Order: sequence, then structure tokens, then C-alpha cells
Amino acid sequence: MIDKTLYRLADSTAVEALVDNWVAWPHTFSPVPYSLHMLNYQKKNLSSYLQNPEIHVKSSANPKLLGGPFVNIPVERTADVAGLLERMDSEHGGNLQMAQDLIDFQNLLDREAAGQSLEPYYAMLPESLRGCVELLYDYNNRPIVRCIESLFYKSPHYKNHLQSLRLFTQTHDRARPYYMSTPRLPEHDSIEWTIPFAQAQIDELFKLDSQPQPLSYIREVLGLDAAGDKKLINLLTDQPPRAAEAWQGSGVRVRYLGHASVLVEYNGIAILIDPFIAVQPSQGGIDRYSFQDLPPRIDYVLITHVHHDHYVFETLLRLRHKIGCLPGGAEKLGHILRRHFDETSGPRTGFYPGDRSRSAGYYPVSRRCFRCRAVSRRA
Repeated sequence: MIDKTLYRLADSTAVEALVDNWVAWPHTFSPVPYSLHMLNYQKKNLSSYLQNPEIHVKSSANPKLLGGPFVNIPVERTADVAGLLERMDSEHGGNLQMAQDLIDFQNLLDREAAGQSLEPYYAMLPESLRGCVELLYDYNNRPIVRCIESLFYKSPHYKNHLQSLRLFTQTHDRARPYYMSTPRLPEHDSIEWTIPFAQAQIDELFKLDSQPQPLSYIREVLGLDAAGDKKLINLLTDQPPRAAEAWQGSGVRVRYLGHASVLVEYNGIAILIDPFIAVQPSQGGIDRYSFQDLPPRIDYVLITHVHHDHYVFETLLRLRHKIGCLPGGAEKLGHILRRHFDETSGPRTGFYPGDRSRSAGYYPVSRRCFRCRAVSRRA
């Protein structure tokens, strides 16, 4: 007999976006920042943990040290952390070298450049930087190596095969370790799905929030077999989704979603600012708006700046299929949005006045809209 039960994601099911086991945010998926972050932060943190895992675990349990450089992973999983550190050296050797080359070359310019032409320095660029940077003086006459992010995204330093999603039940609001200092390891009750963020299958998963599907369909989307049904079922519910309709009342409706996140609705148009949406923990917690409370379509999403608590990639990815337009005014934000939104059938991305890529106004964006003033020359 065919099971016709329809399932959606449970209210307590969180889906973390990861890059090589680390939570995805601009410092982990933008190639240059990630390489520098890996060299100067991640490697040092993991190495410190391996020297004394007990002190890291103890410090992580101290509320006064929340947000500190402590790896919150049980001592019995030290071998897993050692494996991560070893893989970091083997998988990201080129990125680590590029980061060190960038630091060293910037230091060279700081020592030698004093207003003269920087043209001769192009021939001295390390191979890892050639074709992806330009050399110039800033407004204060300081020499800088300007990294052209769009070109680095096309280089081997961008590794989208290391992108993945982690599905798990969030038990309470403080259940997750600090995102910056602690990598995510597979758990017995979590599902790890290796998939580049630009893939459309991700949207099919998140459409379950409002469009329940049979278990067989969900299994197919995730690439699972029936052997994993018990784990999968725990992350789903057969309760129908709440019918959240677009606001058609008189006047403007404003709903505060938490932190800096606000939903503004007027005359059927929905504008979501700095989306930071939390799931409902399985063990309860403060009352909140969550994904089930959002309208079926979000016409515009506005992001004020690229701090992790305002540009929450986990939330944006989950909402991508229902967003109409996501303006990206800052240069770095524009590259991030283009890479993970325009390559899908997801929302248009664009610019507002003030972005130097366009003179004024809003423009729909294609890949060709990202132009560079100059590129470094290959020797």
C-alpha cells in the first residue's frame, strides 16, 4: 500500500549552511576572506584545541566567554578535529599559500612604495595573485593590493564542492556552538547533504515549509535511501502548514522578527529587512515569529550591511525560493548574492545608488554587470 502522507520540515528543524564543516558566512565562502580567516583564525583555533581540548570545552560552557576563540567539541572527538586540521592543510594548501602571499606582498608595498609608479611590482606578484588583483594607492596615498573578488570566484580558490547543508533538530535557543570558533561535525541524528548552494534542489527542500510532499519525494531530493527514513522522519512533521496570507488590510503592518529583522507589509507587498529567522526549539522557548508566519511571497529583501547578524545566509537560503528581488548595494555583498542567488532560478539581485558598479538607480543584474576597472597582468 502506497503511503500518501505528506510531510514538511518540522518547526524545530534547523538547516545550517556549511563550508567545509564551518558555518557559511562572508568570511567562509568569499575566497579571499576565507583564505585569510582560515590562516589566521581557524587553523590557530583548532591547533589550540588539540593542545588542550579540556580548557576549550570548559571555557565554552562559561557564559562570560561566549563568542571567544574556544572550540566547543567534546574531548572524545579530538581525533575528528585533528582530521579537520589535516584536511585543511591538504585540501586548502593553495588557499593558505594565497593568503600568505597576499599578506607578504602587502607588507612589501608598505615598505617600498612611497608614491612612485607601482607598475614594476606587477612582475613581482606571486602566481597565486596574478590576474586577480590590481595595485594602486588609496585616497590617503597608501599602497594597497586590491583583490577583485569576482575573479577569485572564478579561480581554484573558490571550492563550491565543499558546500553543504546540515539538517538537525534544534532543542533550545543556546544549543548551537558559537558559529565562528566551532566547526560542525556529523551527529547520529543529523543529516549532512553535500550540495553547492547555487543548486536548485535546495529550493525544493525549503519549499516543504509551505508545500508538503510524500516521503519518497523528500528522500529523492536529499539523495537518501529508505535506510535513513527513521532519521529523516524525526526532522519532518505531517501537520499541515499554517496558511499565512499576504497582508491586505488597511495601512501598513510592521512585525518585529528579532534583532534587526523587520517585516513591512502594505497593499499586498512584503519587504523583509535584515532577515534573521529562528526556528521553534523542540524543548520550547520564547514565543516568536518563524518561517510558518511569513507571507507566501517576499517581494523585496533589504540587507543593511554584511555582518553575520544582519546578513544571515542560513535564513536567506531558506527563503530564496520565495524572494522576488534582493538588492545588493555593497561590492562584496553584490558578489556574494550573484554567486549564490543569480545562478539559480532564485531572486534577482541588483544595485542601489552609491554602488560604484552603476551610477544611479536600480538595475537587474546579470553576470556581465560585474566589471573590473583593471586586472593585474601576468608576467
